[in-house]
Order: sequence, then structure tokens, then C-alpha cells
Amino acid sequence: MGDSYIIAIDFGTAYSGYAYTVTSKEDQIDPVLKSWGKELGLETPKTPTCILFNEEEEFLNFGYEAKTAYINMRGEEAKNHYFFEAFKMALYGAKLNKDVTITAANGKSMNALKVFTSALSYLKENALTTISTKAGKTFIASDFTWVLTVPAIWDPSAKQFMREAATRVTTFPLETVQGASWHGGSIKITKEKMKSFFDESLNGISKSLREILNEDFNIQFILLVGGYAESKILRFHIKSEFSHQCKVLCPFRAQEAIVKGAVQFGRNPEVVASRKSAFTYGIATCQSFDKSKHKAEKKFTTGEDDFCNDIFMKLVEIDEGVDWNETKEHIFNPVSADQTAMNLRFYRTERKNAKYVDEWGIEDVASFFVNMPDTTQGVKREVRLEIRFGSTEITATATDLVSGCGRNSSIIVHIAECLWLSEF
Repeated sequence: MGDSYIIAIDFGTAYSGYAYTVTSKEDQIDPVLKSWGKELGLETPKTPTCILFNEEEEFLNFGYEAKTAYINMRGEEAKNHYFFEAFKMALYGAKLNKDVTITAANGKSMNALKVFTSALSYLKENALTTISTKAGKTFIASDFTWVLTVPAIWDPSAKQFMREAATRVTTFPLETVQGASWHGGSIKITKEKMKSFFDESLNGISKSLREILNEDFNIQFILLVGGYAESKILRFHIKSEFSHQCKVLCPFRAQEAIVKGAVQFGRNPEVVASRKSAFTYGIATCQSFDKSKHKAEKKFTTGEDDFCNDIFMKLVEIDEGVDWNETKEHIFNPVSADQTAMNLRFYRTERKNAKYVDEWGIEDVASFFVNMPDTTQGVKREVRLEIRFGSTEITATATDLVSGCGRNSSIIVHIAECLWLSEF
């Protein structure tokens, strides 16, 4: 079943859903989208990103069912339950670890990883049940390749948090609003006031697009996709602002484009021919010390030789295009004849060039040791480092060519919009 059975989950801020395909890779058939809300008389391609737990923090419901159940609860009962809505934004810009908590509607906190894991677990089980029912046969998670979409603007730590979750598978007072009135339980908002709600968002999008268009990229099209692209206000604004520079396109059912695209990507990753690196990536190395160009404090001596430590050796530069599955190879030697391990340390920066790994704006992203037990060849021994670019992550594999000892590590990067998962 391998590479042709795909489930793509679009875990959105406001709404979530999934699409799938269980046809052969050669069959050019549109992915199937799950329909939600039939029990409420609805039929939508996504369900609200909200989740409900009981007072013992046990999962109850997700989506429309969670929202309906929570709304129908009486005051005291609702206070004893944990209801989370649009909780994905808790990851944006936050310092994340496995112990971080997020706050529910009742003001109480729960472990964020548990909340996200439960949500993804529900979507996973719902997908498997839906597909098995429609196909008339039982599927399990390992039958599929899973693709989880995440925002490209997220920090790598947020993406890693989602990866971790995937693998583990208050009342506000009403305030007076100028231009609005409410009577009999309904709110009336003027057309002008309603459109003003979009001002900050539209201005921000326009600013970002102008910055891009002012670059020498020869852009001919602006493509609007995702749930927000369904907004007539957004489409009209973009066309008014930019149609004289580019052709503005918006596909039919724009909110389905991302999850359908994720399925197509899962079936054929090579469809993304190349990517641009969002950072300059490098590795810490040593060089023979040269007092004319190296800092004195970086000098260290081993045997009879002087070396400079913490040199930043560039692997890929920010905005550099990298082809799908592109691989680069580097050879490193130990600095001492009796060295039995080599520590490979990887870094990133938004600068194009750097000299040392401890300069401003440089942060470490990964490190690992390669064992070098056979010392008979001294400093002539070689460690081969293979860096694979162009996928949704950079993969580094290092091998001691004398003993055959090897290690590999994944450097989570900021050039991808999807996390590639073999299974939950």
C-alpha cells in the first residue's frame, strides 16, 4: 500500500479536516474530502477546531460535537469541563516544551501536548473509521502515509511540537460598539463597521505582498487559497490593489486547496521541484590557526598543531534554492590522532555569512556524536557527512569511513509547510 495510500490532515486555526486517497499512484483522481456536520443539518469540508474534556481531563468530543455539547451545558457543568477553541494559535511565537500548558474556556490549564495529541488522535481515528466504512474493509494507520499541514511562518520548535503530538498519538463582558446595536438576542452591525473588522488583516497582507512584488522576482500570478480566500472582502481587496501588476487567481472551493494539495504532495513529493532555504545553515568546524584572520581566544593546541575552534562552515545559504532530494557531501578529519569520537554541531542564522558559530544571530539546531573507535590511521581518518536538502526537513548522515560507525539526525527547518510522517 506504501506510497499510494495517503491521508492529509489540515489542522487549522478555526477549522480542521482531512482528505485522503486509496487509489494507485498512477490514477489521477481527486482526493476525497470528509464532510462534517450532517447530524446538525450541515455539510462542510471542515469542522471547528475545538475540543472538550471532562473534569478528569478525559477526552469527550472534537469539532461540531464538542462545540454543541459545551454550549448545551449549564453554568456549573461547563465550569467543570475543559473546552478549547482555536487553540492552535497557542503555538505561534511561544517558547515550547513538553510541559507547557494552555488555558481552557473555564480558566483552568491543561498540558498543551495532551490537548494537541487528543485532537490529532481523534482526526486519525475518524479518518480510519470513515475510510474503512466507505471501502468495506479495515484499514490501520500503517497502511497510510500521513501528511500534516502546518503554517510556514511557524518557528521550528512549534513544528517539532506538532510532530511530537502526532507521534504520541471565561466569560467576557459585553462592551459598547459604535456602529452596532443588539435587540432580542441578535446583533446588527453596519456594512461599513463589518468591513472595518478586516482592515488590520488586509493592510498586513497588502504590505507583505508589496514587499515581495518590489523584489525582482518576475511574479505574474497571485494565488489565493485556504479558508480566508473564501472571503469576498479579501478577494475584492487583493484584486483592487494588485490586479494591475499580477493576475489574481482563486480556485473553486479555495478552503479545500491546502488539504487536497497535501494529499497530492504525499503521493508525489517530487511535485515540489525546489525550495528556498529560510535560513543559512552551517556546521562548526576547526581550521589550522592563522593569527592574521582568527581570534586569539579561539586558538587551541593538540599535539604540535594549533587550531581555531568554532568556525562556521556554510552548508546552504538563506534564499538559496535547493532541489528535491538534493544531497551534498563533506569530508572531515579528526584533529588528534587518538580521537575516538567526532561531535557534529549544526547551526542556523538569517545572515548570509558568518565566521564563528557563537556570533550574534546564530543558534544551534542539532548535534550528534560519531564514534571513531579505530585510531590506527590517526588524523588521516575520514568522516563523511551527507546532507540531504529539499525535503520538508534537512537530514544529516555521518559515517566513520574506517570503522563504518554512523549516525543520522534530522535538522528541523523553516522551509517546509508540511511535516512528513510515516504514521501516527
